[in-house]
Amino acid sequence: MVKNYRINNMINVRAANIFVGKLGSLFGDVNNKHTYNEIYSIFKNLDSNLYNAVANLFVESLEHDYEKADYIYNYRDIAYNFYKRLITWKNNNQFI
Repeated sequence: MVKNYRINNMINVRAANIFVGKLGSLFGDVNNKHTYNEIYSIFKNLDSNLYNAVANLFVESLEHDYEKADYIYNYRDIAYNFYKRLITWKNNNQFI
């Protein structure tokens, strides 16, 4: 993924898809014995804007007060914020 993420300053769509999936899997790992700091650094250096978009999705989800939540609307807010970050990322890049 790292080797083929950018080709001629354009982002490889397949590599970006893997990026999001792998990073989401790392953030979602509940085993506290696993440390991913070096891997997070690789992801962040590869594409800091996409890294931040995914990271913020997890932060918002973890900080969400599920006990007081209106499940329909709060979920939409979190999803919409992620969508907006992805659109901004998409608009600032070119793809192959």
